[in-house]
Amino acid sequence: MTLQKSILRVQLGRGADTSSTDIILEPGQLEVLENAVIEKTGRLEKRKGCSSSTWDNSSTDNPIGTFAYRDNLIIQGDEAVISLVGSDNETVTLSGLGLNKYFESEIFHASSSAGYHQVQPSIALSHSGNYLAIAYVLGEWNTTDNAVRYSYKVSVLDAVTGTIVNSNRGISNRSALNGFVGKIKVVAHGDSDAADDNFAVYYEYLNVASGALTIKKAKFKHDDYTIAGSEIVSSSLYRQTIAEAFFDVVEYTAGAGNYQKVHLVYTEYSGSAHHATYQLDTNGSLGTAAKVSASGAMKHMTAYKSAAGGTARVYLAYSIGAVVHVRQHTEADPTAGATGASDTISGMVMTESGGFCDSEAGTTVEYFFTMGTTSSTLQSKACRLQLTPGSTGIDDDNSPFRLNAWMPLPPIKTTAGIHYFLSQENRNTETEDTALHTVTAWTDIQDAPGAMLLALYRCLVGSTFRQELIRNHLNGICPRVVTDGTHHYSVLPRTTNIQTWSNTTSGAVTAAINSQCSIIKMSTAKPVHETPRVQLGGELFISPGSIKSTASDRIHEAGFYYKPGLNLAAAAAGSMETDGVYKYRACWEWEDAFGNLHRSEPSDEETITLTGSNTGVTVTADGYSMSVKGFVNLGLNLVIYRTQDAGNVFNRVATVVNPALDSSTSDSPVISHHDKVSDANAATGSFLYTEGGELANVAPPSARYIAAHRNRIFAITEDNRIWFSKEYQNKVGLGWSDEFQIPLDGLDHDKPTALCGAGDQLYIFRENSTWSVAGEGPSKTGVGEFYKPRLINATIGALKNTPTLHTDSGVYFQSIRGIFLLGGEGFKYIGAPVEDLVGSDRVISIRHHQGTETIRFAFSDKVLSYNYREDAWANYTYSLGEGETIVGMENLDDTIHIVTSADKILKEDTSYKIGTTYMPMKLKTGWISFNEIQGFGRVYRFSILGESRDKHVLTVKVYYNYDDSASVDTYTFTTSSATDAKLQFRGHLSKQKCEAVKFEIYDADNTASTGDGFAIDHIALEVGIKKGIFRTTETNTIGAD
Repeated sequence: MTLQKSILRVQLGRGADTSSTDIILEPGQLEVLENAVIEKTGRLEKRKGCSSSTWDNSSTDNPIGTFAYRDNLIIQGDEAVISLVGSDNETVTLSGLGLNKYFESEIFHASSSAGYHQVQPSIALSHSGNYLAIAYVLGEWNTTDNAVRYSYKVSVLDAVTGTIVNSNRGISNRSALNGFVGKIKVVAHGDSDAADDNFAVYYEYLNVASGALTIKKAKFKHDDYTIAGSEIVSSSLYRQTIAEAFFDVVEYTAGAGNYQKVHLVYTEYSGSAHHATYQLDTNGSLGTAAKVSASGAMKHMTAYKSAAGGTARVYLAYSIGAVVHVRQHTEADPTAGATGASDTISGMVMTESGGFCDSEAGTTVEYFFTMGTTSSTLQSKACRLQLTPGSTGIDDDNSPFRLNAWMPLPPIKTTAGIHYFLSQENRNTETEDTALHTVTAWTDIQDAPGAMLLALYRCLVGSTFRQELIRNHLNGICPRVVTDGTHHYSVLPRTTNIQTWSNTTSGAVTAAINSQCSIIKMSTAKPVHETPRVQLGGELFISPGSIKSTASDRIHEAGFYYKPGLNLAAAAAGSMETDGVYKYRACWEWEDAFGNLHRSEPSDEETITLTGSNTGVTVTADGYSMSVKGFVNLGLNLVIYRTQDAGNVFNRVATVVNPALDSSTSDSPVISHHDKVSDANAATGSFLYTEGGELANVAPPSARYIAAHRNRIFAITEDNRIWFSKEYQNKVGLGWSDEFQIPLDGLDHDKPTALCGAGDQLYIFRENSTWSVAGEGPSKTGVGEFYKPRLINATIGALKNTPTLHTDSGVYFQSIRGIFLLGGEGFKYIGAPVEDLVGSDRVISIRHHQGTETIRFAFSDKVLSYNYREDAWANYTYSLGEGETIVGMENLDDTIHIVTSADKILKEDTSYKIGTTYMPMKLKTGWISFNEIQGFGRVYRFSILGESRDKHVLTVKVYYNYDDSASVDTYTFTTSSATDAKLQFRGHLSKQKCEAVKFEIYDADNTASTGDGFAIDHIALEVGIKKGIFRTTETNTIGAD
């Protein structure tokens, strides 16, 4: 029977859809669409190509990320160097831009609240990797004898979630009540010889009656309620002077036969002689002691285990007066092959043993420590030694390398040098019992520490514990860092509040700052997604774990981590009033390259009354060390403000340059200024910026995410709070206030993950929900506020640190499901058509390209383009080589720039090639059926209509009957003209009796073409239809016909 012929029209221009099966795709919907753009509705044409150039730093650095600043491209390399690409596409490494390195921290509560404070913590990761344990000394106020009494405590946490699973298990540290503090260390220790979840603690125990001091050991499981220990080092060996008794422990290299082994080092005093002693503890049985004679009492003993150089060794360090000693033992035979060396820093004693780490190359071992003075002018100097495994000496001595700095944590080996941690010296102006410290993270990118040029190879990369650490809560014992291969963990006592206790006998009140142990989870490897960034006030702000900025000068920390501290002393030879009463304050000030004036929180107010012939004041302050601002142009200044006699208004009276404080200078670490200014002249000075009621600029929070909204920066902090800055004022550096926070409930189980400013709304994305905040917010004086956060979706959140983009069509972001648009109609899952292309991959960058009305989503291996006018997707390919990935995408003046790990800078242009490589446009339809799915029919021929843009070879492949494993028909159509012309041709199909067909169409080069290829509008099929379903073979038919 002759079938009635008809024309089936397939109108193109609807984009790709990988989420639907290709069987049910409607005609015109595409299974594959590559390198196409929809400039006009219904037409697919080739997208623009890009030029390809090479990053100039490629010989020493590999790109890992990008930023845009004032329409210039900035590239970050894996060696932490930042370079700027000029408009002429030339790359120039700017020494002013310096270094940037990723450092992200997250804080978890690790113990229940303290009755007084928690000090000297230790940390361990179980051999299984499932649990973290901390051990610490708990101080509590005892009302019986009105004194602080100490005991040991242990807590266990889930290593993945940070949840406490066993809290504050107690261990006795003495036989009777007294003020003994003691030391405790925790290690991973198998209950059997297996990688299990168990631990052991080693701790000092004092027999109060006899005064005997011993070391005890207690094994415990992660869920044990009671912990009891037994003696492992007797009082006849262990040093009996408490202030000179030190020990440390570190796990043996994990493996069969080793899970119950622990390296133990301690200060021995026996036979009237001092020894630094090492013993291997095998499940409670101590091996032969390897000891070395010491010339006197030792302090700050620290142990470390490393396989640097290829052989596992145990390293230990200790100090005797001004001399620092380091020793190493072969792990397999510690009594043989022991070597040692020493270093002397005259006039100093060790105040903190920072700890060890391997060098970046893994061939040497680094030891960081703090040397300082304990009287007169107080100094702290950060020092670094480098050791070759098996060597008897010190390879490199960079001691000191930073002045006015002390070490609260050990260093960490990274893929680009070493991260180490410093806090500010302020003992000359503040009491050590109450001064609050921030832990700043620095990087050195060379393995030879003594060869470092400060401005080129050193940088402050982050911070943690913002103004929450008290130095003497560590008591010179830095808790170690443990790692699971991905993250690093340590523990510090975190200040919480000030508590007071009444003496039940005298009625006197004792006040102290309370502290509670918290785990710090640290990441040093940059994630695949871009670093959050904001351009505001002529500055580029970035947040690779902490907020930093640049105005085309050196990348520096945002704000100031410390306010100044002042000391005042009456002096002669001035013009101030005799018997005058004067008040002083000061702040740090620095001007960036854009002319923004950055100011710190003012110092506490200090008052002095002049007497006799004194008509001047000597003002002293500890030089500011926790900054790289002074590396730029030495423009970091201490600005001193003063009242007039008996006044209360502070005027500027002096500007003093901050000393450089690196190891290459001989500057005094203490700033001293003689104020002679008369009251009349002082009154002409500018006012302290807080005089008009402006809130002080406190240290900014450590933040992993930032976004701009209402001329402010909003930030997600390391403890999952939402902070916001003051509004930007012209030529004034951005300021922060403790009062500027957005309250959110449920932070522990629904953490904030991303932010986006959109008109009058700030969107706060969390793990499982989305919220919005409206309002104008408070002024710089604190007047006004934002409205309370409003829940707008209780089931859709965003991936941690996902990029976000706000356009007129809404906010684009990536959730755990895929790509969403939050617009006027609510949440729209626009990513459904590209689910298979996205998979579990993370979006690196999201950029808007106005010229093509597309939103570009960069992934490591592709860019997905979403046309918001047509609601259509296309996949952009970039001829990436093996192992080559996309690391960043920027839009500079509506020109897309893509940077790859192979040093390529791909700049979108008017060509249709990737560099010199031909870029094909490719499309594949779904299955086109003529008589419903599986209906019987016949297709005679097809016709394609479009436009030829340049000479090219067009290939058309045809598949039949839901089998696309191999094409049945392949047609090629060659055009030799480079001029635009109508493209129309038809083809006869070889398998006419069928139930469905699928087309694959793509172009190829035809001898030195421009690459423009073709555009396509329409496919027409000449078909005939018959009733019934399609007939299959007998082997595929079940039952009778």
